[in-house]
Amino acid sequence: FQYYSQLVTSVDLPNYAAGVIKSGFFGVIVAGAGCLRGIESGNSAAAVGLSTTSAVVTSITAIIALDAVFAFLLTALGI
Repeated sequence: FQYYSQLVTSVDLPNYAAGVIKSGFFGVIVAGAGCLRGIESGNSAAAVGLSTTSAVVTSITAIIALDAVFAFLLTALGI
């Protein structure tokens, strides 16, 4: 109960909303990178493995870049 009460007092609605919005954008990035690399994949099992690795690297890189943009914007807005 103590954890929950401290959580409620420390996380306000703008921070919660920003996290929900960011997670939606991150999900779109992961889905988009997976679809893109899947379409570009070859027919062999090795090609699928390489495409999977490429999708993961693309997703992580894009998420880090987008998170930096969000951090800049949310800091500028004072959230």
